[in-house]
Amino acid sequence: MLTGYRAWVWLVLLCAALYLPGLASLPAMDRDESRFMQASRQMAQTGDTVRIRFLDKARNKKPAGIHWMQAASVKLLSTPESTALWPYRLPSVLGATVAVLFAFALGLLFLDRRGAFLAASLLASSFVLVVEAHTAKTDAALLGAIVAAQYALARIYLDGRDGRISGWRIAILFWVALAVGILIKGPVPVAVVFLTLLALLATDRQARFWRSLRPPVGLALLLLIAAPWYLAIILADDTFVREAGGRDFLGKLISAQEQHGAPPGAYALILIVAFAPASLFVWQALRWGWAWRREAAVRFCLCWILPFWLVLELTPTKLPHYILPTFPALALLIAVAVQAAEAGEFRWLHHRATRALYVVGLILIGGFAVVAFLLPIATGNGVVWAGLIPVLTVAAVSVYTVPRLWRGELRPALLASAFAAPLVFAPVLSAVAPAVNQLWISREIGRKVAALDLPASTRFFAVGYTEPSLAFYLGSGLRLTSPAAPGAGPPERGWLAVIRDDRVRSFRAAMAARGIAVRAAGTVSGLNYSRGRRTTVTLFRPAQANGE
Repeated sequence: MLTGYRAWVWLVLLCAALYLPGLASLPAMDRDESRFMQASRQMAQTGDTVRIRFLDKARNKKPAGIHWMQAASVKLLSTPESTALWPYRLPSVLGATVAVLFAFALGLLFLDRRGAFLAASLLASSFVLVVEAHTAKTDAALLGAIVAAQYALARIYLDGRDGRISGWRIAILFWVALAVGILIKGPVPVAVVFLTLLALLATDRQARFWRSLRPPVGLALLLLIAAPWYLAIILADDTFVREAGGRDFLGKLISAQEQHGAPPGAYALILIVAFAPASLFVWQALRWGWAWRREAAVRFCLCWILPFWLVLELTPTKLPHYILPTFPALALLIAVAVQAAEAGEFRWLHHRATRALYVVGLILIGGFAVVAFLLPIATGNGVVWAGLIPVLTVAAVSVYTVPRLWRGELRPALLASAFAAPLVFAPVLSAVAPAVNQLWISREIGRKVAALDLPASTRFFAVGYTEPSLAFYLGSGLRLTSPAAPGAGPPERGWLAVIRDDRVRSFRAAMAARGIAVRAAGTVSGLNYSRGRRTTVTLFRPAQANGE
């Protein structure tokens, strides 16, 4: 089944089943995704591939790489004026798929095809990677670049252990992948790759494989690819370095930003959810791996995981996707441990405590499926029958896997968990989540505006409710101010204002002071999950001449 190209095809099909459902139907998410999409839309509209802007402000947060990918996808497959979401998310799908395929190639360096296939499948089905593949941000695309660079580094490392010098193509792959990663998320890929490299140099106590990287030529190639945009943006906007390097990157290293702080050790808990379903097995694999850390595969994985993990734990700002770059190594380590268990070198789930933890993990996953089914009902949106599929899937997988794990049949149980994951994720992302209308205030505003059939020249304003997704649904001309504000243009005609409920009285007073009659054109209520509070907004238009 896994000979020749078949394994690659199966992995591509698994990625498609995991990452494509919901790509078009899941509404724009706040806040980061909507900011990325809107900035990419404006790049496609203006043709300015150097400066990144969100509405009328510079967005000096991340490099332009992901915006180039998204803008190119939109120009090729849609139009910037469209509110279709999937073209913006497609680069994330491709990045996640590239990461899975390179993880398989990486696994082949250390394991047989069955082991490498298991590692790639566990990575593909991990919860956070599935979510990031559905999100128009940097992280899935970045993971593809990181795993490509780590694959090249592993090749070079193994050749060095055998006293060989790797070929030029592997060195070129390493530096090109690193340059692409730098254009996507600045120093993050450098940290992952070079912390791995330094850990390998320290633990092996020899630097023979360093020569295979061809550092002088490689660094020149990296600068040739990545430096032009950085030079261009510094010349175009001298605030970029201060805002992106200082406030965004260094600021997260110094203090918790945007209420995303957590103490050291938090990622050990986050991993349970973020790496599910494979997280049910990762702790035993790590325990075994530490005992066998002299083995090449285990050493490479630990040198990848531990230094970067330590840096993240010491960083005050913590988000679940920050540990995503360690997932390929965790998946590979699990696959190596499974192979050792099958060879009789490692006993898996032989303690009652580890069995109990596995059962608890299954209960939590089942709880997630049940909550997903009940959520539309609890919010008054009716029954979404597709939500039963995850519940039945978790039950069936539990019945299949538990007896096999108890008998030590690890590989079929793990593969069943990975290949059943699409039946859990796809209904939730494509049917259940989009059906909970109260979560998607901006989408509902967009639908009401579309139903009004306004002229193309209509100007849009927003006061109080300024979530980035609103800009995506109403367009690049959205002004985050009142039509009565100075410089907003003639307030008598041709506009629509979105006003949060606590600002309605002052809005009406301001318009009345200018002698402008207004009328409500609809209301939208829901949960603003970015702020954690219920929100109601009213849509206002100029009153008709007949006083309507």
